[in-house]
Amino acid sequence: MEDAINYSKYKKQLINHCRKVISEFSRTRANQDVYIFVIDAQSDIGTTLIRWNTYWGLNETLKLSSYKAKTKDEIYKHNGLKYSIGDFYFEELVPDPDLEKLERKYTEFMGNSDEEDIEYNHNKFMTTLVEVLLEIKSSFELLHKTEEFISYVVDHDDDDFMYLRKTVDEEAFYKAFPELKDVAIY
Repeated sequence: MEDAINYSKYKKQLINHCRKVISEFSRTRANQDVYIFVIDAQSDIGTTLIRWNTYWGLNETLKLSSYKAKTKDEIYKHNGLKYSIGDFYFEELVPDPDLEKLERKYTEFMGNSDEEDIEYNHNKFMTTLVEVLLEIKSSFELLHKTEEFISYVVDHDDDDFMYLRKTVDEEAFYKAFPELKDVAIY
């Protein structure tokens, strides 16, 4: 099986990019009550988007007319707006050009590959993202996090919890999602 990209180079560049994004945000007035940080990936085309949210950001989203009728459960439970990655108020605004080059190379490779290479590279890509997130955990000290702060990787069109256990321990999981404690989902 063939690697679509140089994964060690990609990992290093993404680590540096994530640290830069976190550092820049940490110096803003919005750096309060950060409760989530996510690397949102599309493994079929090799792209990532760094997203995070704060309680202020959630409240700003709730001011939009399409969200005003939401119930408390529709907002705060594990499958509610609070954890709806596409609705996060914050995301990276300036993509890294070197990462974009690797992403284009990955996309091209995947478009011309057989099923075996596609599955292999999908798995390697997602594993690399989990490694990146574990590597940047010390950078989260720059953030004013909530007690229930969590960080994880998601493959955009898959189950949000698929990779969560690789970066969120059981205690943090139940702080973030206390309503799931009796369900024994972890």
